[in-house]
Amino acid sequence: MQKMSQIYNRHKSKGFALGDQAVVSGSNFIFGIVVTRYAGLDTYGLFVMFWLVFLFMQGLFESFISLPNLVVSNSVENKKAYLRANERLALWLSGINLMILYIGFGIYSVFVSVEDLGYAFWLFPIVIVCFLKHETNRKYFFATENYLKALVIDSVAYLLQLVVLLIWGQFYPIDLGIILSVLLINGILANLLFYVMYDKEKTNLKLRALPWKKNWDYARFLLLTTILQWFSGNFLMASAGVILGTTSVGIIKIVQNLMGILNVLFTTLENVIPAKASFLLQKQGLKYYKRYIKKAATISGVVFIVLLLAIFFSAEQLLDFVYGSDFSTYHPYLQLFTILYLGVFVGTFLQLTIKTHGKNKWIFYAYVSSTIVSVCLAKPLIENFQIAGFIIGLMILQLINILVYFFSLKSINHG
Repeated sequence: MQKMSQIYNRHKSKGFALGDQAVVSGSNFIFGIVVTRYAGLDTYGLFVMFWLVFLFMQGLFESFISLPNLVVSNSVENKKAYLRANERLALWLSGINLMILYIGFGIYSVFVSVEDLGYAFWLFPIVIVCFLKHETNRKYFFATENYLKALVIDSVAYLLQLVVLLIWGQFYPIDLGIILSVLLINGILANLLFYVMYDKEKTNLKLRALPWKKNWDYARFLLLTTILQWFSGNFLMASAGVILGTTSVGIIKIVQNLMGILNVLFTTLENVIPAKASFLLQKQGLKYYKRYIKKAATISGVVFIVLLLAIFFSAEQLLDFVYGSDFSTYHPYLQLFTILYLGVFVGTFLQLTIKTHGKNKWIFYAYVSSTIVSVCLAKPLIENFQIAGFIIGLMILQLINILVYFFSLKSINHG
């Protein structure tokens, strides 16, 4: 009976973890649909272009705060103390980033007219910081295996915003200002709820007591990689916005949004595998680590391929069902994305394995290569092939990354 209870509790925790990712990825998926239907492709494309700033900063926070929560915490003597100190570090950095963002947006407004955006433009920085801090909060709960708490705060941050936007859209127009106002309110509520629910033991608030060095030692290559990764993929997106316009960016995102179904699997892998694999490698040895990696790759790979095939063969029907018949003509782009995502899965799994070993410099090398290629190929690919050129460019970048990852793992295994 005790054994059955242990099995139940273990799988219940995994269920909460999967449910959390379903809430986050599902909400992002539906968010794109709601904004497109109620505010139009141009507004959605405009939001996406500004939200690239969040994606850039999220990558930096992921490298310096969230991944150390999942990996470094398993190699320190007092895991709880480290996690609490890391949460304080995230709070300090959030405040610093808010100031930097407002300075940056202020400089941008001097050179580019933002009058058409109104107050929405000035809401972006605080919305970005709220969700940056929220992302570190949810990774804190993942590191402490409090998956239910992560599910609760993510439901407030992501699921509730959809309810509000859907109700608002039934009675009033939705513009960029309304969208950001709803995001801000939900972001603040989710952050407040985190501080109600998290471990409140006393910690040293002094700056020198925070884990700057530990995190830097782990993340120094990842931080550089994040910068390169953003430029690698998002340089193509920014180029598409400049060359083709924000409506084309909206088209790219609504098609890419359908692939968000697979983000549940990706994000679950990113949250679970580094923590579990690093624990096995540190505490039980290489044999148990390899067994776990092979099992995780096989199970997730089968699920992923089945999902990709389903999306590929029902691409036209999916676009028609989700967005309407006017959008079904974009189904060849969705099919191209399914081919791209096969490479994304392979690259993600290889990258997670490299992160577990702490050999993050190889990820940096991969993105150095792909960033150079992105800068060189973005303009000719997009000018000659339009939206298809954007997707082909992503395929090329993913192939470059995979080749570097394979070489690096071979080097690690022989080392």
